[in-house]
Amino acid sequence: MKYRIIAIAILFSLLVLLTPATAIRSRGIRGEPYTTIEGFFGIKFRHQVNIPQFGDVIVETDYSSTINLSSWKITDNKDIVIEMNILSKPNNLSLWVEHMHADVFLESTLETWDGVMQDVMDDKYHSDMSYGFYIDTNYGYSETFSIEGLSQMLTSYHSYYYAHHSETYRLKESELISKFKVYGSSFRIIYDIVFRHNSWPEEQTPKFIVEDNIILNLKEGWQGNIGDLEDKPAELDPITKFFIWLDSPWLFYLPIWLWLIAIIIVLIIVGVILYMKIVG
Repeated sequence: MKYRIIAIAILFSLLVLLTPATAIRSRGIRGEPYTTIEGFFGIKFRHQVNIPQFGDVIVETDYSSTINLSSWKITDNKDIVIEMNILSKPNNLSLWVEHMHADVFLESTLETWDGVMQDVMDDKYHSDMSYGFYIDTNYGYSETFSIEGLSQMLTSYHSYYYAHHSETYRLKESELISKFKVYGSSFRIIYDIVFRHNSWPEEQTPKFIVEDNIILNLKEGWQGNIGDLEDKPAELDPITKFFIWLDSPWLFYLPIWLWLIAIIIVLIIVGVILYMKIVG
């Protein structure tokens, strides 16, 4: 009976060692999608930025469409309203949006079309009179990203894709969806926020960065932040992990993979011996 318990324990240990490992990671904010009475839809994010020795700045970013989801077409011109509001900040700390950069890309299940840039915009203001667009708990920042549906970047890529054909094809919405497997648009929005304390000299203007990454799925609406949704490590089987470990400079030191293999071999030998004693 004692040998049987030991054998079961060893087999259980082997099962644990050989089970594919799933990496667990914390996830950031994904945003809160919403729909207005008029049928317009958007998504909000909340960011908490710590300013050392002063405290936290709570920033809310908001992205909404001027058309509803059922009418949204990638090849149509459309507007995305971009808003930033300060919900709270330390006293005597002033904030300015110095630069806002926005990109929009295609989302596709085909590698050749996934990530193709469709449009881009920048909104920047910095002069001797101001560090940027002033924002606080009473005054927010707002801008409109006017996306060109058939932009030069998109049509140029389409022409390049068909460069080996003698005919010229005009890009169509149905072609994007059915042939090129495009299922939505992804947005990357980056803000440079300058902050100053009232007692600081004029030349002291540090900044922090707020970034949002969003997918507008043609069937499901807004989804974000896409980095936290897509970067979850995949499960690795033992053989795959073994070849990854082989890439380490094992000739110069004894790596962990060699220890694990040695332990597994020893456990297998001991398990076989115990099993033979039990059945014998």
